[in-house]
Amino acid sequence: MTTPNDTTLADILLQLAADETARPDMLTYLRGNQELETVSGVELLARAQCAAAALRANGVMAGDRVLLMLLSQADFVDTFLGAIWAGAVPVPLFPPIFAKQPGDFIANFSKIAASSGARLMVASDKIIPMTQGFAEQLGSGFRILPRSSWNNSGERLEESPASGPDDLALLQFTSGSTGVPKGVALSHANIVANVHAIGRAVELNADDVGVSWLPLYHDMGLIGVLATLYWGGRVILLSPLHFAKDPALWLRVISEHRGTLSPAPNFAYHRCLRLTDEELAGLNLSSWRVAFNGSEPVRPDTVHDFNTRFAAYGFQPSAFYPVYGLAEHTLAVSFPSLGQGAHVDTVDRGKLAAEGVAETVPATDTDTMSLVSVGTPLEGVTVEIRDEQDALLPEGFVGEVLVRSASVMAGYFGNAAATAEVMSGDWLRTGDLGYLKDGMLFITGRIKDVIIRAGRNYYPDDIESAATSVSGVQGGRAAAFTVPATDGEEHVVVLAESDLSGQQLADVSQAIASAVARRVGFQPEHVELRARGTLPVTSSGKVQRRLARARFLSGALQNP
Repeated sequence: MTTPNDTTLADILLQLAADETARPDMLTYLRGNQELETVSGVELLARAQCAAAALRANGVMAGDRVLLMLLSQADFVDTFLGAIWAGAVPVPLFPPIFAKQPGDFIANFSKIAASSGARLMVASDKIIPMTQGFAEQLGSGFRILPRSSWNNSGERLEESPASGPDDLALLQFTSGSTGVPKGVALSHANIVANVHAIGRAVELNADDVGVSWLPLYHDMGLIGVLATLYWGGRVILLSPLHFAKDPALWLRVISEHRGTLSPAPNFAYHRCLRLTDEELAGLNLSSWRVAFNGSEPVRPDTVHDFNTRFAAYGFQPSAFYPVYGLAEHTLAVSFPSLGQGAHVDTVDRGKLAAEGVAETVPATDTDTMSLVSVGTPLEGVTVEIRDEQDALLPEGFVGEVLVRSASVMAGYFGNAAATAEVMSGDWLRTGDLGYLKDGMLFITGRIKDVIIRAGRNYYPDDIESAATSVSGVQGGRAAAFTVPATDGEEHVVVLAESDLSGQQLADVSQAIASAVARRVGFQPEHVELRARGTLPVTSSGKVQRRLARARFLSGALQNP
């Protein structure tokens, strides 16, 4: 693949179609174990041109924003690339079929649609009945176009409008884990720089087979697919729904298709630990050379347990690949060295809490905290750690993570005030806390979520990890935060989801309080268990702490 200078996504699509050495099965779509279809580079371009013609016939012009709310991975890829070919700006959205709280979806959808300025949404037929009411709220000028309306039309937009590298290519709305969703404005240059750096870091090539069930409306799923295609690899896509129903399917597809690259959040690796030997019979994961783990905190116990459990199935610990990224940086910021595996830093918990210093200590010491490295900055990426006065901090000191590279967003679309809050010159203030050690980055939490108690800093992730380690608590479904108390102090609240009832709930609540005390040295003042699906989550499945806190305080956090 050519260097990223002066390249657009439309240029890449043309290159994929023109490459005579490209694989005829560049993209493969699966439904369960059943192969639905394979698509070559030539076919990928033709399908994008058909989608572009349909958009143009419905009034979409260059620069227009187009909302995408699609269930089918194939429909998403075709429509996304069709919008790019038409010179429009795709805006991926979280489909309501996955929403556990309809009220959250309605509120987010309305805000995103309004702030994007889009007047057209392409949606799967199954979704349209769920969205008609929202369209009415957005005014008579807003239309929903059924994705099926241009199937087999045969019409193609042969020529793509001229786009430059600095033109807007994608609006990726943040998942809203810490606030109102904002539209991350990414140029062609931003995206191409990131996919280029990703490929350089993992030595991606035409022999690679990427396997993914991640939803394409999320940056980790979308940019991962674009990176693999950019470097000439093969992509095999599963539905997120199929993974949710049968997590073993993900591993079986890697095994059967000799997958070499596959990404997932930490919860997916943890979920696979519950699979039975019968479900894993015949599995061979020896081809899996890069197992990306990102999008949420990487748990040291998950790394250890996954490596241990799946060694018998050919999985190499050196393939475990914890990574760090964020939408405002297109996606990837830091990766480990190839073959390094997960590196864990065990630090003195007390010194970290009281002084913000990550002092490495033996794992056998008492009162320690273990953190997984998310690697070193990608090629062309610079990372710094700064304190509250914006002074550069030395290695081992915790501060805000700042990033500078060609992948940093142009800004938040139509929101100059929000852009000014996170941009310091050409540096992106990530809002994440972390430290550097031996050149490696470690993330400790979010600035706005830190719990301060008796002058010491505690990280909600640490408390939530302790809570979800208790049997009977839903994995990855806990929120820790502080609330005002009548004595003028701040009390710590831990909310968690569980399917238990009666006396079992009381026993688990006490077990959570004890687990937190063992982990951080104090018991939370309030521990409450709620039914599964109660806590608000983002489109990528992260619990929204601030929204959970607001609902807890208002009494609006009810069982679904």
